[in-house]
Amino acid sequence: MTGQMSIYDFGADPPEVWDCMKTCKHANEYTDTFPASNKKRCRYGVNQPGIGTTGDDWYEKVVDNLCHFYCKFYEMEDKT
Repeated sequence: MTGQMSIYDFGADPPEVWDCMKTCKHANEYTDTFPASNKKRCRYGVNQPGIGTTGDDWYEKVVDNLCHFYCKFYEMEDKT
């Protein structure tokens, strides 16, 4: 890793899926579109060896009875 450390390096949750695409350095590496809306979605986690389409590229947390989803591969884009 290069550059300044971020809060995500210390275990903080990244932005929720799909808001993470605004600041993740992997957001435009592998993409396709949602079938119903044709809006772009990130497929970076699915293209990682051993992950495939198992759903292991995300994790979830329930807070106040609301389920929040996060990408395991989020890395903040280096803007330097």
